[in-house]
Amino acid sequence: MKQRLIRLAEYCRKSKTDFKEISLTIGKKHGLQHFSSSINVNSKNRTNHELITPWIKSLLQSGSVIVSTVDDIYANLALEEWLFQNYDFSVNNEQILLLWYNRPAVVVGRHQNVWLEASIDYCRQNGIDVARRNSGGGTVYHDMNNLNISFITSRKFYDRSRNLQFIRDVLSDNFRIDANISPRKDLVICDGGEKISGTASKLNDHNSYHHCTLLVDVDKSNLRNALRLQPLMNVYSNATKSVPSSTINLKSLHQSMTMKSLIQAISKNYSKYYTANKDRISFVHYLDQIDSERFGPVIDDIRSKFQSWEWVFGSTPKFTICSKLFSDRSMEYQMKITIEKGYIQHVSIEPNLLNDDYDKILQTVLIGKVRFEEKNLEQAFETIKSVDKHDQILTKILLTIFDEYFKTYSSVHLPNLNKWNDFLIKTKDVTLVVAATDVADSGSEDDVFRRILRISTDESSFLLAFKVLADVSPPLLSPISSLNEKAKKIEDLIFVLKYE
Repeated sequence: MKQRLIRLAEYCRKSKTDFKEISLTIGKKHGLQHFSSSINVNSKNRTNHELITPWIKSLLQSGSVIVSTVDDIYANLALEEWLFQNYDFSVNNEQILLLWYNRPAVVVGRHQNVWLEASIDYCRQNGIDVARRNSGGGTVYHDMNNLNISFITSRKFYDRSRNLQFIRDVLSDNFRIDANISPRKDLVICDGGEKISGTASKLNDHNSYHHCTLLVDVDKSNLRNALRLQPLMNVYSNATKSVPSSTINLKSLHQSMTMKSLIQAISKNYSKYYTANKDRISFVHYLDQIDSERFGPVIDDIRSKFQSWEWVFGSTPKFTICSKLFSDRSMEYQMKITIEKGYIQHVSIEPNLLNDDYDKILQTVLIGKVRFEEKNLEQAFETIKSVDKHDQILTKILLTIFDEYFKTYSSVHLPNLNKWNDFLIKTKDVTLVVAATDVADSGSEDDVFRRILRISTDESSFLLAFKVLADVSPPLLSPISSLNEKAKKIEDLIFVLKYE
């Protein structure tokens, strides 16, 4: 036990974390009452004095307002986290306000599934950043006309209701906009009930922050398209789900409101509201840079973390996608993909339709090695160098299936999953088709078609299999230049075979 406490103390010393209360509690329980007194740790103040320069200290006077004009979501999240981690607001129960705005971004909560909350393709195509914050709650959309407000203070002074009351008073007194605080601690308009602000928070032993958004004049079209506003079915996860709400821009309620006028109104009233001196004028500091020169190299490390794929996508809680491929008489075939830390951990078609050798290759190539991204999957399948025609066809099938998944999980519009019965290849029938073409080393096209049709269980599966074979272009079918040109011939063959 003593060795465990020593290791804990060493960690606390390096991270400048308060060890006193932890060691006293654990030490007394194990008869080590005097253990903590022999450890030289900073138990009174967790402020990182190496980073708090006189300039930064002037920023952090209680009642101060910091306005970041840096339009980078990752830099602003890093600044908020830096303040939360490196300054102990509990010493004098200090509190500051951080105001910030970004170029377009979708920001998911700490415990959310980014693939289910954001339309990834739309965001990438339209230059919209995708980020994950360190607090809980749901997904929000940011742009240059959305104001983000962070109330940073001690844990003792954490008061979400009071903060929202402050914003409500500012809107009422300065812009004649009446809002209510909802049971979910959001701000909604009194008349219509539309949401104008979503909130989230984070607390540790000493500090807290409560942050929220204010929709001033955001691009509602981007908001609707960048967020996935309807839930996707057949996804199994414990991730926090957003609760969609009807929203409204504040500018539509008060035409003369601008970002500048709102920032000025909030800044002007903050110190009077949160300090004993009601006549005090707020100290407002504008930041046009968030960099290592001002905040030390750790700020760059924090920003890099917030921008990393491992944080934005890899922090998604484990989830499984399960979708019906097709039904065959009394049997239903499903494909399951399990993703953990952003990587594919399991792929299966149940009941199993893959031969053992190919299944082993598939598991070796995919499991734990491939990010759940379209380009990574394509590269992974390219490593399967098998010349076996059966494996080539199965690879084509799986790529087709994965392609449909990525269209589903990155597009704005939700797919009709029932179309899978018509779209996806029936794997067992394709296997039979391959067997037929293997034995048909010679003969006319009509002979090949007849062989395929005789062993295929239904007409639609043949047509689907034929499309894949034509796309793969095995030598036997290479003379066929157009499926459309052969459509009539195929229909005639089907008709003839029915009556043979």
